[in-house]
Amino acid sequence: MDFFAGIYGNDGIKALLRQAAEAGTLSHAYIIEGAEGSGRRSLVRATLCTMVEDSDLQDKILRDICPDVRYIGVPEGKAQIPVDHVRQIRTEAYLSPNDLDFKVFVITEAHRMNEAAQNALLKLLEEPPKGVYFFLICESGSRLLPTVTSRASLLRTEVFSEEALDAYLCEHSQKAALMKRQKPEEYAFLLKSSGGSIGKALSVLNGESKLSSSVYDSVIGLMNILRNPDKAALILYEGKIPDTREGYADFLMQLATAMRDILAHKYGASSLTFFGSTEEVEEYAFDFSADYLARKIDLCLKHVEQNEYSINLRVARLRLLEELWR
Repeated sequence: MDFFAGIYGNDGIKALLRQAAEAGTLSHAYIIEGAEGSGRRSLVRATLCTMVEDSDLQDKILRDICPDVRYIGVPEGKAQIPVDHVRQIRTEAYLSPNDLDFKVFVITEAHRMNEAAQNALLKLLEEPPKGVYFFLICESGSRLLPTVTSRASLLRTEVFSEEALDAYLCEHSQKAALMKRQKPEEYAFLLKSSGGSIGKALSVLNGESKLSSSVYDSVIGLMNILRNPDKAALILYEGKIPDTREGYADFLMQLATAMRDILAHKYGASSLTFFGSTEEVEEYAFDFSADYLARKIDLCLKHVEQNEYSINLRVARLRLLEELWR
C-alpha cells in the first residue's frame, strides 16, 4: 500500500521519503518546514507506515496511538516548548521500543523550542541512539538554531496558490463548491486565510476549526503602519493586537513570518509562508531594508520567548510597538 498516495502535491518530498523508508536509509533527523495544514504530519505518518509491514501497527501510527511514536508540542497555557520536555526525550530515546523496531520523536511547532531546549537536543542529533529518528515540524527552519539545522535534513512542504487551492477544493469538496456559489465573499476569505494550506481549508470546511481574520488582519495592519511610521498610530494599535497569551504568541510568530517572506523575497526567494503571492510581498519589499527586517524578526522572536514569563501582556505589547518604532 502506498501511504503517500493520499497526500496532494509535495511530489519531491514524497519520492525522497518513500525511497528512504523502503530502502532503510532514512536520515536520523528531518526538519519539515511549511505552513500549518500543509501535510507535514501526514508525510511523517506515511514515512513510518512504509517502514513497517504489520497493518495493526500501521493503523496505530495513522491514529497517533503508537507508543513508539512520541509527539512533543507546546504545553497548554505556555508559549514555548521548555527544556524539560527535551530532557525527557533524551531519557526516553535510550529505552527499548515497545511495538516497533525503532523509536520516533516528532516535535511539533519545533520553532517554539526555547534556546535552552534546542541546545539540549543537540547531543541527541549529534549522536542519536541506533534506531531513533527525529522529525522537527516547524513553519520555518530559519527559526531554529544553526547548530540544530546543520544536524538535520531540511524539507519544505509546498505552498499552493489561491488558484491551485481553489481548483483542489472544488474538485474534492462539495462544501467548497457550494460555498463558492452561494457565499463567494466568504469563500474568497477562506482561500486567502488558508495561506495555501489544503489541510487548513478542509478543516474549516468540515467544521473542525474556524478561520479568524484577527491575527492576519492585525499583522497586515501593523505592517502598513510601519511602512509610513507614525508613532502615535503605532502606540494606539496596541488595542488591535490579540490580548491572550496564546494569541499574542501567534501574532508575534506571524509577524516574524511576514517579515521573513519580505526578506527572502529581497534575496530572490520565491517560496512564501505568510503572503499568498509575490505581488503582495513586492508592495512591502520596497519600504523595508534587509537590515531592518532582520533586526525586527529577531525582535519578534525575542518577544515570543519573553511572552511566557510576561506578567502584564498589555505592557509587553506596548514595549513591542515601542521597539518596532526604533
